[in-house]
Amino acid sequence: MRQPILRRIQAYPGPSLVSLGRAARLAVDWGDAAPPALGVLTGYFTALFAHPRLAKSPPPPDALAAIELVAPERRLDRAAAWLAVALQRALGHPIPWAGPSDRDPSPGVVVVPIWDVDLGRFAAQTAFQLLAAGIAAVSPAATAILDDFFATTAPANFSESRVRLIEAATRRGIPWSRLVAGTELIGLGQGARQARLFRTYTSTTGFIATRVASNKHIAAQLMRNHGLPVPANQRVTSLEAALRAAASIGFPVVVKPTNSDFGTAVSVDIRDDAELRPAYAAAAKHGDVLVEEQIAGANSRLLVLHGRLGSAVTQEPAHVVGDGQRSAAALIAAVNAGRTASLSSSLKKIAIDDEAHLFLGRQGLTLDSIPADGRKVILRHTSNMSRGGTIRNVTASVHPDNARLAERAAAIVGLDLAGIDLITPDIERSFRVVGGAICEINPAPGLYMQELPFVIEDAILDGFFAPGDRGRIPLLCLLADDDGAAAAVISEIVEGLRKRMTGVAVVGPAAARIDDWLVAARPGSLHQASRMVLADPATRASIIHLTDHSVAE
Repeated sequence: MRQPILRRIQAYPGPSLVSLGRAARLAVDWGDAAPPALGVLTGYFTALFAHPRLAKSPPPPDALAAIELVAPERRLDRAAAWLAVALQRALGHPIPWAGPSDRDPSPGVVVVPIWDVDLGRFAAQTAFQLLAAGIAAVSPAATAILDDFFATTAPANFSESRVRLIEAATRRGIPWSRLVAGTELIGLGQGARQARLFRTYTSTTGFIATRVASNKHIAAQLMRNHGLPVPANQRVTSLEAALRAAASIGFPVVVKPTNSDFGTAVSVDIRDDAELRPAYAAAAKHGDVLVEEQIAGANSRLLVLHGRLGSAVTQEPAHVVGDGQRSAAALIAAVNAGRTASLSSSLKKIAIDDEAHLFLGRQGLTLDSIPADGRKVILRHTSNMSRGGTIRNVTASVHPDNARLAERAAAIVGLDLAGIDLITPDIERSFRVVGGAICEINPAPGLYMQELPFVIEDAILDGFFAPGDRGRIPLLCLLADDDGAAAAVISEIVEGLRKRMTGVAVVGPAAARIDDWLVAARPGSLHQASRMVLADPATRASIIHLTDHSVAE
């Protein structure tokens, strides 16, 4: 019996002869497998969606049944395309569910809409593997395939905030691409007009600014030197020095690593030497330690984008509120039911760890205790969203002085995108009146600020692309045979362009060049060579010589 074979798979960034958008095309031989009977695919997919990751992105109620409405000989093709979409949606990629189409290719050819070229191609390949593993029932092999898919894609998959930023660019007609497969390094735009991003770092994020902001002691010193309010602090390298610093500053104090992120090993409200000792030991695991004055008030994160306040939230430590009926453990489980394992707009799950047990004990509680109705039970030292904290958007009510303070802090440190953590009793009143201080400045801030879609993303893009600017360079595609006549036409065009600019790229069957720089000799794929020159920051205009053969690639 012939087994299913995936003969070929190609991914296209679009537009192409395959699709106007990004797409993967599979050439499939289903072997001797008979077309599945009605209900078989529905049962199989229903079982697959019991997997924890797929269960978070369920299909519309009638989507499964719609697959079986296509002709029997196309049923597995349609199932593969549908399942590939389901896998991508489980990764958070914004691809709509699609029903069967009357314009499907011939049997054995599967066209799958994709969002990310690398991961979309892998999702299409995995969909074929799942169907080939057997459609009678979910087997251990199918479960293993799903587990491997999500484990393999995790390092390269984008966060929710990055997906939203890319979608904002797409809405504005700005092309994007992953510059290195399997990494978070992406380019927005083309050639010399592109902006590059790595996580939340951008083309204009300075190295010195990043290093300064990452060192809490240096950042505080720099801001203090410019008259900005920061807590009194001392950097220490021993417990004895930490005890002396706390005595000098005065309890209560904050103890934290000099270089760390996400609230790691931060201890607040340290009231005496006995509490300071374990706090210092925890922070010292991460290097030098900062002993810092504790400022009264609530912690607000002010997001500064290209010199202007873009958004602000007030943060609270992870907590639950009692109802007089459920235990602390049940209350935490109820909160976590609406959150995600990693940080997202739905906030991060609250971990039940040593810190949570410590705080429960300080409040005379355990996980089995039933807090009184309305009682607030704190579970963390810090209010970081990355540690289960909650947020409330306060952008509209930030006092102008506080907004300018955040903007000055970002400018003084030198960051284009920055998260300023301001502690003040009332964010709606000036820090000059009610007091307050900047406790941290973050060079790679999270963008989960509970704003409407694309508010923050558009503000980030505005720093690189003016209104109407799509970040594209002049591009000419010439479809002609690989002969002397085509070369002569291209040479004439290039000569005219180079009188006005440098950075003229030419891609053709013989070579890919940018001015006189040879990028690739006789490139095996004109498509790949074109991607290379369009991603090169030296390219200001490009001519691509396409042949009949290259168009059919």
